[in-house]
Amino acid sequence: MVQDVFFEDTLLAIARLAGPSATYKKKNLSIGHLPSLMSTPELSKDVAKLVAVAENATAFAKDWRNRHLAHRDLDLAVGGSAKPLATASRQAVEDALQALRDVLNSVESAYRNSTTAYDLVPGTEDAEALLYVVRDGLRFDAERRGRWERGEMHEDDLKPPPAV
Repeated sequence: MVQDVFFEDTLLAIARLAGPSATYKKKNLSIGHLPSLMSTPELSKDVAKLVAVAENATAFAKDWRNRHLAHRDLDLAVGGSAKPLATASRQAVEDALQALRDVLNSVESAYRNSTTAYDLVPGTEDAEALLYVVRDGLRFDAERRGRWERGEMHEDDLKPPPAV
């Protein structure tokens, strides 16, 4: 259930980033604005191409948002004659995220002569890896408490944990 919640939340975030630049005359924070903000027509054209690729790669997430997550398509919900939802797989999510990274890095490269490794975020291991970290932390805490009870304080036991 938690995995489904995270997956659907990811789809919503993707749909937001690649959503329309305005809804009912209200501007949205989305990649659709980027081409109009570029300093040269050439850069605007290049970014517009990448935005189009990203919009195509994220179409499945927008379908899920529009007909299942943010709203409920009646025919889809009651098993009517609705068109099935677009396929939302891990690979589709990765492809969408890569297209979004390409857009953002093209802008960053043009203005800052740099890019960001969005896909190399630390701590992206799976749930099993998180359980190992929790287990190790609990084991360390038990060992530290045992030393305190025996009066065997270690120098590191008295220091606050390092800032992350």
